[in-house]
Amino acid sequence: MGYKINMKKYIFLILISYTLSADEATINKYMDITKNISQSRQTLSPSELKDIKDPFVSQKKIDQDTNETAQDPYVLYAIVQNKVKINQSWYGIKDTIDIYTISHIQKDSVILQNQTQTIKLNLKKGSSNVLINYK
Repeated sequence: MGYKINMKKYIFLILISYTLSADEATINKYMDITKNISQSRQTLSPSELKDIKDPFVSQKKIDQDTNETAQDPYVLYAIVQNKVKINQSWYGIKDTIDIYTISHIQKDSVILQNQTQTIKLNLKKGSSNVLINYK
C-alpha cells in the first residue's frame, strides 16, 4: 500500500513539473511585455501639445428653425356643446376674437370669419389627457 502512495506522489510531481515547463513560453512572453512597459517613453513637449487640435470640441449647431412657418395665432383646444376654447379662453357663437367672429361651431372644428377672410380651426386629435377648466 505504501508503494501505491509513493507512486501516486511521483506521478503527481511529474505532471506538475511538466505543466510548469510547458507554461515557460507563456511566462517569457509576459516578462517581455512587462519589460516593454517599464521602459521610459518619449512624450510631447508642452508647446507641441498646444499645437494639437482638440478632438472633443463640439461643433456649432445649425439652426433648422429658419425654414419653419410661423405658428397659427389661434389654437382650438376644446369644443363643449356651443362653447369653444381658443387660446386658453372660452367663447360662444357670435363672440369676437381680435378681428374675427365665431360663425360656426362644428363637431371637431370652428369657423372664424371677418369681412375678407375665413379661418377654420380644427381640434388636434390624439391627446387622451383632456383638461377642461371652466370659470
